Amino acid sequence: MAIKSFLSLRVVSSISIVCAFFLGRFTASWPKTEVPRAAETADPTSTSAAKIVIPPGQHVIGYLDMVHGKPAILARRDSDVQLSGWAACIDADSPLVKVEILVDDKVKADAAISRPRLDVATAYGRPDFERSGWRASFSARGMGMGDHSLKASVTCSKGEIGLLPAFSLSISHE
Repeated sequence: MAIKSFLSLRVVSSISIVCAFFLGRFTASWPKTEVPRAAETADPTSTSAAKIVIPPGQHVIGYLDMVHGKPAILARRDSDVQLSGWAACIDADSPLVKVEILVDDKVKADAAISRPRLDVATAYGRPDFERSGWRASFSARGMGMGDHSLKASVTCSKGEIGLLPAFSLSISHE
């Protein structure tokens, strides 16, 4: 009987470790859940436990969602490019008002904002980040072949502006 209980406890413990492994540190590498990982300490001003601490002095945060786990987007010259990600303003009294998609530092599209991203709100312990998701699309028609810089510019209601980490957009003929 004691051996059976020990084995059951060991199986439950192993499953818990595997779940924590996949839902914890490595969530950032999965498509559609690119929440950056930092020190895992709680924000003392938050009512829920934060897993990620926002660096001091940072006004905006966010990421473009990875495609197949990579920060590169492939597109054909005659197609539309579809993007998504998340962005948030650190000051809860200065909500997100705009996300612009920049290709080679030129505005290509305005993103639709306020899409649900409960993963981001949970990761930061910030309920005001629940609608931090965005989506955008633009045409690759007329763009030169090869690699292009792809960024998103974030603007908050009080004028804070920031750039999200850059990706690579690779345009091919096929």
